[in-house]
Amino acid sequence: MKKSLITLFLITSVLAFSEISVKKVPYESMIKSDDGIIFVEGDSVPYTGIIEKKSDDGRVEATFSIKDGKLEGIERNYFPNGKLKSEMSYKNGKLDGVSKVFSEEGVLLAEAYFTDGEPNGVSKEFYPNGKLKSEQNFSMGALNGPAKYFFESGKIYIISNYKNDTLDGKLTEYQEDGKVLQELLYEANQLSGLIKLYRDGHLEFETQYANNEKKWSI
Repeated sequence: MKKSLITLFLITSVLAFSEISVKKVPYESMIKSDDGIIFVEGDSVPYTGIIEKKSDDGRVEATFSIKDGKLEGIERNYFPNGKLKSEMSYKNGKLDGVSKVFSEEGVLLAEAYFTDGEPNGVSKEFYPNGKLKSEQNFSMGALNGPAKYFFESGKIYIISNYKNDTLDGKLTEYQEDGKVLQELLYEANQLSGLIKLYRDGHLEFETQYANNEKKWSI
């Protein structure tokens, strides 16, 4: 009998938790306070559950996961055909984790990582054909490290480097056939050093810069 009571208690607890975890309310009933806390109309307690946004014809456009009045978990947005448009991860009301954007055909178009609301880590963009368009490195909101950009064919277009959100170091631009078009040197977002321009892969002329000012050219 004691075992049966424990079993009954466990089943009841699971069912109660399931009801809470799948709680959904319409987007129109959502109210956001001045300090950004989300409530449901008529309720004084910060909302926990799922908020569902629908179109006039009843199609689900977006779902938001809320905990204690803040975005927590996954937000999903959908195309009119029902396919996933974007997926974003939140923690304590801020972007945290991976966020993804898709084309209507289901191709991944962008992927970025966030920490406490700031881009942090590698961010990538893709062409509709699925090939890589750009790859950048972020450190808590600021570009830091190598950044690469590509032609739609997949060939490299630009390789550059950032430091504290400014261009710093060498930037090389290529033609789609792989030949170098120009080589630039930056320091704190200003041209500084020997700049080289090429034609058909051959050096055409050089220019010396300092603090974004041309000093000489040959």
